[in-house]
Amino acid sequence: MSSRSPADYATVYIYIRTAAGASVTTVAHYKTTDNQKTATAGGGGQATVAYYISAATPGYTVAVDITTSAGPRTTACSTSFTPTQ
Repeated sequence: MSSRSPADYATVYIYIRTAAGASVTTVAHYKTTDNQKTATAGGGGQATVAYYISAATPGYTVAVDITTSAGPRTTACSTSFTPTQ
């Protein structure tokens, strides 16, 4: 996570390390909506997903669920950030 307390109208980067070529799905749970993004891990097993924080509710913690899939294996984890003004 590039920042746990990003300013409004900033971009937050989520860094994921998994198997090379794995599919990555993230879902950010904002106060009034969910925002899903997908990526594919590169040859080194890393993926980066960017969320532009525009008009997010300051002080509301945004939970981000992360799921990676490589072949028959699926792994899940989560992180969060709290936008500031």
